[in-house]
Amino acid sequence: MVNYLKKIDRLRWILLITGVLSGAALWGQTATSLTECIDLATQQNALSSTQDAYQKIQELNKDVAQLAKKPVLSVESDAMIQSEALKFDLPIPMHPITKELPLYKAKLYGQLLYPILNGNLPEVKTNVLNQEMNIKQQETKTKLYGIKMKVAELFYGIHLLDSKKQLLESIKNDLNLKRAQLQKAVKGGVATKLDVHRLEAEIVKIENQISDIAQQKKGLVQILNTFTGAKFTAQTQFKIDAAEQAERPEYQLFREYKKKLNLTKNISLAEKKLKLSAFAQAGVGIPNPINLFDDSFSPYGIAGLKLSWPITDWGKSKKIGQQLDIQQQLVDKQEQAFTLQQNIMDVQMATEIDNIQSAITGEKKRLKMQEVIVDEVNKLFKNGVATSLDYLTEVNKKSQIQLAIAAKEIQIQFLKTKQSIQKGWSMN
Repeated sequence: MVNYLKKIDRLRWILLITGVLSGAALWGQTATSLTECIDLATQQNALSSTQDAYQKIQELNKDVAQLAKKPVLSVESDAMIQSEALKFDLPIPMHPITKELPLYKAKLYGQLLYPILNGNLPEVKTNVLNQEMNIKQQETKTKLYGIKMKVAELFYGIHLLDSKKQLLESIKNDLNLKRAQLQKAVKGGVATKLDVHRLEAEIVKIENQISDIAQQKKGLVQILNTFTGAKFTAQTQFKIDAAEQAERPEYQLFREYKKKLNLTKNISLAEKKLKLSAFAQAGVGIPNPINLFDDSFSPYGIAGLKLSWPITDWGKSKKIGQQLDIQQQLVDKQEQAFTLQQNIMDVQMATEIDNIQSAITGEKKRLKMQEVIVDEVNKLFKNGVATSLDYLTEVNKKSQIQLAIAAKEIQIQFLKTKQSIQKGWSMN
């Protein structure tokens, strides 16, 4: 019995711990940040999976360069027929010697070619090929960078809807309190049922707006889930974290282009270097490729060294260098144009932020005046001088100003985040 009770207690502890961990896991799923969603959306994109492929190609390129240093064993053959044959006459008295080779030649042989010096040409070409892969990787990062702005737009769209919802719910609560006051006033004969109905109609209108906002938010969350592959809900807390300044990936792309141009110059230099290789041939031929006077089907063997050293290329490498220098100048111009565009957009967004902040200041002054008007109309309404319609009209004006201020404040936050993303955003 005692052991049975101990098992029951152990089971309770296990269930308790499991419940706590499960609750913590569920709680962890109810909040996310802008940076986290950007990271998820980037990983979700198919282009993110191409990085490993580019690195694998680079490794294979290096393997190919190493194989270029290995000896090459091949089987070769050639055959030919000619219009005139080699003829040898030796006029010895009494016994003249005449030898004429056949009109055809043929041989089959195996050849071993071993490069000793190659001017590092395979390595140089491999460096250029691998640099092209670096460029493609950086181009992928540049394309993925655009995801950040799309996710930020969704995030701030959700925040704007939440802000509107909170404000409308606050207005609805105020109207509910006012309705309770009117219902008491109706019983006392101070107000009419028409006033209550007008107020109730306004409450229903606000409830419809809140419902519409909830539906819009649901749609934005679904789009965000499509981007990130997550399963966020309307109850998820979407936290906007601070952006860390970083460099736009386009600048690294410009550097990768320039690096490739510099590496390409090394190809023409490597082609001008001395090349040395050893070779060996072994096979059969007719007539004997080594002994010309042997017109039988004979085996043979040859071994030696092959040296190649281009003395001049008629200015080819110089012309190639000039082409690459011009291309590098074009890359510099593209980088300068991109920087100018960035600066222009930065100034435009800073100006827009200042304009919106100025507008908010004016709207807040207007809101204070409207709050005074609402209070005055409310007093008149209580005294029977103003109607419920007058009161609701002024309340609507107040709520519209509040909604406009909330929208502008969210817009400023979005523009600041957009400005950070435009300059560069670090997810670390």
